[in-house]
Amino acid sequence: MIKFNEKLKTFTLETKKSSYQMKVDELGYLLHTWYGKKIDANDDLSDVILKVDRGFSGNPYETMDRGYSLDVLPQEYSTYGNGDYRVSAIEVIHPDGSNVLDLKYQEHKIYRGKYALDGLPAFFWNEEDGETLVITLKDTLTNIYVELYYGVLEKDDIITRAVRLVNDSKDKVSVNRAMSSCLDLSMEGLIVFISMESMRWRESFREQVFLMDAFALEVAVELQAIITILLSFLLDLKQPKFRETVMEWGLSTVDHLK
Repeated sequence: MIKFNEKLKTFTLETKKSSYQMKVDELGYLLHTWYGKKIDANDDLSDVILKVDRGFSGNPYETMDRGYSLDVLPQEYSTYGNGDYRVSAIEVIHPDGSNVLDLKYQEHKIYRGKYALDGLPAFFWNEEDGETLVITLKDTLTNIYVELYYGVLEKDDIITRAVRLVNDSKDKVSVNRAMSSCLDLSMEGLIVFISMESMRWRESFREQVFLMDAFALEVAVELQAIITILLSFLLDLKQPKFRETVMEWGLSTVDHLK
């Protein structure tokens, strides 16, 4: 089920056991507020977003609030060149060589059934079983639109994602990057990422990746180093290359995932 709260400007996607929420903030940016166990659709989880002065993180021209920075806010679909220095979900090159996009909420629509992806494989269901949400974001300077598609199959706990980029301007633009989704999570505690990889003779291979916060990661690296030293001493092996060990774990040392 998909619910839009006109007063709070929140979108809440509900499945049997989970909720996914977004909010259009006071400047028109679409923020990600919640993904987890079920919540009340009338709740506004943007209150849990911590806004503090981040020093070198810039602020939009529309506000003088030093606690408001796109560099740290959990954006639903982040862009390049508007103050967010993390890896962005989309980057385009304009005819003049600039690569800035400033996407803000334009409109949305909700309808029964699952959206279609012309020419691409996708998951489908009957119209009576699910819903689709389409949120349109528009660049503040050009006629470039990004349509965010969300498919919700409540009874099976499924939320699907897709993105459509529309250039309604007269100019040609080059697309350097366009991701199908952007999930900005707070790295607190243990997160398990499950994927189903496929190849010939190995279809639907289940793989689990454990993502840890910075503190847990530091503890794990220290424990690994201690265990390696003990094994080296007991087995009379050469001293381990700690730099390689730390770098291997360092792949997950991020505060937000994109």
